[in-house]
Amino acid sequence: TESDRLLRRPVAGGDEVGLLDLQAVHDASGSAYTRDGLLEVSPDGRVLAWSVDLEGDELYTMRFRSLDSGDDLDEVIPETYYGGAWSADSSAFLYVRCDHAMRPYQVWCHVLGTPVSEDRLLLEDLDERLEYDFGSTRSGRYAVATLAGRGFTEVALLDLHDLSAGPVVLRPREVDVEYHVEHAPGYGADGADALLVVTDLGASEFRVAQADPADPTVWSPYLDEDPSVRVLDVDAFARGLVLT
Repeated sequence: TESDRLLRRPVAGGDEVGLLDLQAVHDASGSAYTRDGLLEVSPDGRVLAWSVDLEGDELYTMRFRSLDSGDDLDEVIPETYYGGAWSADSSAFLYVRCDHAMRPYQVWCHVLGTPVSEDRLLLEDLDERLEYDFGSTRSGRYAVATLAGRGFTEVALLDLHDLSAGPVVLRPREVDVEYHVEHAPGYGADGADALLVVTDLGASEFRVAQADPADPTVWSPYLDEDPSVRVLDVDAFARGLVLT
């Protein structure tokens, strides 16, 4: 059915193009189970990172499809997990792996056209209380790796324009302190870049702080706590912020 296919159409109008037929993948596999994982088109629109679970164990095999030819590239990455992000230049893809207990604990980088055996480990955490939630910001500038535990978090940013720079931790983990981050271009001083941090640090119902991406470890007030309203999230768009 149409719901089993990934399609796209030019914004300016034109014919619909099929990128991936998941029903065909299921039929060819001989498996009784098929579930798609990641479906992420590269920033340049030329490659689809896609993953599928054919066993029902929530471990996904990842492939990369050329949208020019419609064929998958040679490299195949087994046993990946939820979460992923493209580099800004579309040359590399970041993905997540689990440990023996199915805990997402590593972030890896695969460069297109290179053997999977040469993939580079970017982040790893051996604390069994924590697991990674991973993805890119709406702006496409950063990958955000959020380590979440019972009542505390730790966030690391990776610059998708420069993966060689390594991760930057905004605030080291601390019991009973939670925070998460939104990239907000244009919301800094004089229209500069900014990060908005939703946190319960010093605010039991959460507040919003602001940080400069050049030094995201320093937070300044942006929206103070209202004890009668819990702040869950903030989303930054070109014409305004959405506060949940």
